[in-house]
Amino acid sequence: MELFGNACDMQPNNSFFVFYASCGNLCYYVMHQASWGKMIIIGICDDESKHRQNVINLCERYFTECPLDHKYVEFMSGEEVFSYQGERILLLFLDIEMGETSGLDVLDRLRSSDKIWRIAFASNHGEQRLDTIDLKTLAFLDKPLPYEGVKRCLQIAIKENNENISAFFTLIDGKKSIELSEIAYIQAERHYVTVFTKQDCFMSFDSLKQVEERLCGTSVMRIHKSYLVNMQYVKKMSAEEVIMSDGTRLQIGRRYHSKVKDGYHNYIRSVTIGRKLE
Repeated sequence: MELFGNACDMQPNNSFFVFYASCGNLCYYVMHQASWGKMIIIGICDDESKHRQNVINLCERYFTECPLDHKYVEFMSGEEVFSYQGERILLLFLDIEMGETSGLDVLDRLRSSDKIWRIAFASNHGEQRLDTIDLKTLAFLDKPLPYEGVKRCLQIAIKENNENISAFFTLIDGKKSIELSEIAYIQAERHYVTVFTKQDCFMSFDSLKQVEERLCGTSVMRIHKSYLVNMQYVKKMSAEEVIMSDGTRLQIGRRYHSKVKDGYHNYIRSVTIGRKLE
């Protein structure tokens, strides 16, 4: 079931904390610096209707302060989330204890999926807080959910989605544009590169150096003379290789060891305990 929200006046707000990261008001940032052009879809997965309605009420409070087109999709179980075939959900508020499929099971299944952009856990089971930390996870919120926590999760999800730039590649018949979040890794061949996405791959006549310069400052990092990887898709890293979310193993070049280690650790920190709105 989908419930549609309304847009009202925008007003300033105070700073607050979730996952140790503080920030100020993002309302003006969203409206004046971001070019949001799509409907924001908020998912709520909880087996109790009163908790789902509470999340909707808190979100409506935020969208009253910061008007953006939005709607809600409600789920009563993890299985319903798995079977969802609609548009991408920007932020899923996810309960942990829900019958056969827990919220942690849902997170595990959705790690490499783009149909859910970000997740905020909602639970009374604080002992599971550390189990929820992931690149997709914005926060662990104790029930009843605090407004400031819900607000921050909405702000960060919107900001990070707006920063999901499009990358351009040269093909034999023109240019191809693809969102950064779709790219897993890029491999250099003799006179071209192969771009591996979540679903398939394609050939581009750009050099690896050209692509690296084009994506400088993003989550894409050089790990070898022949590889660029999107850190969003790195599942595990050792001194010699990275393991991608699909199981692909890519060697780390000797000259890149220190840079890759520092770069990946900084990235993990920035998207888990250091997410900021500035």
